[in-house]
Amino acid sequence: IGQLENDVVDFLQARPFTGSNVLLGFSAGGGFVLRFAASSQQTRFARYVLLAPYLGYDAPTNRPANGDWASVGVPRIIALRLLNALSLTGLNHLHVIRFALDDWGQAHLTPSYSYALGANFAPHANWRADITQAHQPMQVLVGANDELFHPEQFAPVFAQASPKVPVTVVPDAGHITLTLQHQAVQTVARLVAQAGASTVTPSQ
Repeated sequence: IGQLENDVVDFLQARPFTGSNVLLGFSAGGGFVLRFAASSQQTRFARYVLLAPYLGYDAPTNRPANGDWASVGVPRIIALRLLNALSLTGLNHLHVIRFALDDWGQAHLTPSYSYALGANFAPHANWRADITQAHQPMQVLVGANDELFHPEQFAPVFAQASPKVPVTVVPDAGHITLTLQHQAVQTVARLVAQAGASTVTPSQ
């Protein structure tokens, strides 16, 4: 756990870029973006973009009935989290999330997350602290028809952030279609570009 952050830093060092770096993530990837944005390495990116981010199994943004998409082993997550707090990591390979995929998806996508992978693709356990500890410019976008998350809950969740985090609800977009539907993708690209134009790149 924590290897993904190291991999991002290694990539930035191997492929230096003179412009404004932006880290963008969708769903679980959005949770990882928040995790990185709250870390000691956060100034490596000028800003952060979270698309329908997964914040944690206990976040108010989650819809309670999303079993059609994924099955989450909450008791196992809690047990493994307690073990990890005692530095007992030998069971982190156990699966805690399984996704509802058809045969094609089973062959080409990740059908399940182990505890280690799920913890990497999420904020820290105290995701509220991650929000308050992220000080680079950040924005959140979520589809109005998101099937996994309550779009209206993101604004109050990020209200404690400083600087202020704008939350945009994209009309007529669901969870997956936020990244696939042509109109939704155009809206996301436009809003991200507009935010970038008004962002002053911080000193590194």
